[in-house]
Amino acid sequence: MVIASLIEQYRANIHGQLSDKRRVIDHLLDVRLAAADRPAVIAEIDRLLADVPGLTTVDNVWWAKALDDLDRVLSAVPAG
Repeated sequence: MVIASLIEQYRANIHGQLSDKRRVIDHLLDVRLAAADRPAVIAEIDRLLADVPGLTTVDNVWWAKALDDLDRVLSAVPAG
């Protein structure tokens, strides 16, 4: 599944304490595009996009939790 692969790829690329905010937003938008037929996943991504912290960087604790949240929603909602 493309969405799960993206989530795992992004999770594997978390290093250090901070990530570039633009990159985090780009990754969320990539997952949103891949989830075009999954309204619950899109809704979760929209919620996350509205809550991305920081001006230029995002704490990786938040980013990892966001990926966990996406994984949880993805697992709970069957593919359409």
